[in-house]
This record gives sequence, structure tokens and C-alpha cells, in this order.
Amino acid sequence: MKICAIFLMSLLLGIDCFGIPQSDDIGQKSDSTLVFAVNCVGYAYFSDYNGKVLFDEYFDEVRPFSEGYAFVKKHGKWSWINTKGELMVPLKYDKVEAVGKDLVLVTNNNKQGCIRKKSGIEVLPCIYEEVSVARNGKFEIKNYGRWGYYNSRGVPI
Repeated sequence: MKICAIFLMSLLLGIDCFGIPQSDDIGQKSDSTLVFAVNCVGYAYFSDYNGKVLFDEYFDEVRPFSEGYAFVKKHGKWSWINTKGELMVPLKYDKVEAVGKDLVLVTNNNKQGCIRKKSGIEVLPCIYEEVSVARNGKFEIKNYGRWGYYNSRGVPI
């Protein structure tokens, strides 16, 4: 009920913000465990159920938490944080996209690579024209107009 009141109040006051509850199943969690990704005009942050800003950090844009991680954008560059608010890799990517449970496809200067979400370890450097993850855990890589395959450790096969 409090969530609806917060949303209605923001509409009445003309505040251009919207918080998204970050819970896989809101009905099974208590109100105190809800986390909101709040995106406003010019800034974004995470807050708890009572509106308290979490992590003492503001961003340009935030995305909802999924499996313990959330993508964040600051000064035009993307990264992701864990549930403690710690950056997993530096804010340096033009685009980030979760692929699978533990991989993030990253793009920088129109080149793509892949990083492990949980450890921040680079599997493929950001030097390829195109990267896609096959169902068998292998990577399909396009570079210089040609396609090749790499295993899950980033080694050519």
C-alpha cells in the first residue's frame, strides 16, 4: 500500500521519478526487503521501502537488480554493482547486456567483449566486431568480417 502511495504522491507533486520494486516475488517478501531502482530526470539511485537512498551513490541511470547485480550508468558509461553497492568493473562501457547467468556482453567504441558478472574477470577483450553466446557455452565471434568460435574460457577452438 505504501508503494502505491509513494507513486501517487509523485504524480500529484509532478516529480518525474519512478521506482521499480526489485523483488522476484513481491508477495513473498516483507516490505523492508524491497529495493527500488529510481530513475529521475538527470539522476537515478536505489532506495529502500522507506525512500532512504541506498549505497550513498547517485547515477545517471539504474536498472533493476537481477540475481544480485544491477547495471548502473554514470557520466555516460556503464558498469554493474553487487548488493553492497560495489562496482564490479570500472564505469567504462558504452553498453552492457546480461547474457546467461554469469556473463555480461560489453561494448566500447563499437567493439564487443564479454566479462564474468560475479568476478569481473574479462573472458573476451573488447576488440571484436560482434560477440554472441551460443547455447553450449561457446562464443561466436565476428572479427574482420569473419566468424570464429571460442570456448567458455575465451580460447579459440
